[in-house]
Amino acid sequence: VLKLYIHELSQRLSDIDELQIPLLNGFPVSHLLWADDLVLLALDAESLQKLLDCLHEYAERWELSVNIGKTNVTVFNSSSRILKCSYGFKLGNMDISPVRRYCYLGIIFSLNGSFKSAIDELRKKSSPILLLYQK
Repeated sequence: VLKLYIHELSQRLSDIDELQIPLLNGFPVSHLLWADDLVLLALDAESLQKLLDCLHEYAERWELSVNIGKTNVTVFNSSSRILKCSYGFKLGNMDISPVRRYCYLGIIFSLNGSFKSAIDELRKKSSPILLLYQK
């Protein structure tokens, strides 16, 4: 049943017109979706808010809940600071908090786009396993 909900949501997000979204190998990518984990991708604030509005309307229509505690905004930038444009996003009437780091499917994304934190975390998690194989 979840697969049916998720597929329709993915279609609706993909069908929104006039979004400024990243391209991956020439294909527009407005979101990443794995099971019930969703990341919305946009190149400007208006596009991100349109995606959030679509998600909110869809969740309301099907009486689904979005865990606002796990819902955050990350605006990638070279300064590694939370920028003013990171504030003001809403899911319905709920404010979405900006964060410096965001974890998606076990990979940590940092504001500056570096994967150093992700690599360090994976290294830390894998160290005990590697020790077992060295014995």
